[in-house]
Amino acid sequence: MPLGVNNVEVAGFHSLPEVLFGKSVQPAYKFVASFLENPLKAVTRRDVGPMPIIMPWHVTGVTVPNYKFKMDKVMYGAVPRIFSTLDFEHALPFTVTFEEDELGSIAYFISWLQRNIIDTEGYYRAPNRNRIGHFVIEVQDKNGFPVLYYVFKNILFQDASDPRYDSFSNEVIKYDITFVAEILETWFVKYGAISKVQQFGSDVSLGLKGGLNLNQSITLARGV
Repeated sequence: MPLGVNNVEVAGFHSLPEVLFGKSVQPAYKFVASFLENPLKAVTRRDVGPMPIIMPWHVTGVTVPNYKFKMDKVMYGAVPRIFSTLDFEHALPFTVTFEEDELGSIAYFISWLQRNIIDTEGYYRAPNRNRIGHFVIEVQDKNGFPVLYYVFKNILFQDASDPRYDSFSNEVIKYDITFVAEILETWFVKYGAISKVQQFGSDVSLGLKGGLNLNQSITLARGV
């Protein structure tokens, strides 16, 4: 225990329920990720075919980007006014780590992604035809209940890492595939509910203050 820390206070802090903001941590491994794409839907491009079936257990890791901002300024004489603008030069790249199976599903998936960009004759396909379905990450708590969701929309394939086969290794073949999304939505399940309670409390507080000011105004108007 660090010097100057009260053991009783720390014990009380850790014993608080999670909903009362007691000590809790989010495990990095508690997530489920999948593509929202129907593998059985009809396809018209026979040279591409349907999207291969990617199971949640194929995904072993994912890096989630945050929206980034840059600083701009406007000069009012000698006085600067600084403000934030969205830095969207490279959209939203995110990297997903896939574990290969004995069917070659991920290698085929990479080939399928490439064929969605360039056809068999070497021509680029129309940009609106090489996007794939949404990619969703469900972050879970230690009990498996959802904490939040990341929903990537309008996804494009960018690149994939090179596999390495080695006669002296017991490692599993993995691929790091980078996608780029135009939109990232975050759905907060747990703290979203807490925020609504906070907002309700704030509205009640403002309502009480507003009512008090209204009564004071009426009293003053009456000259009482």
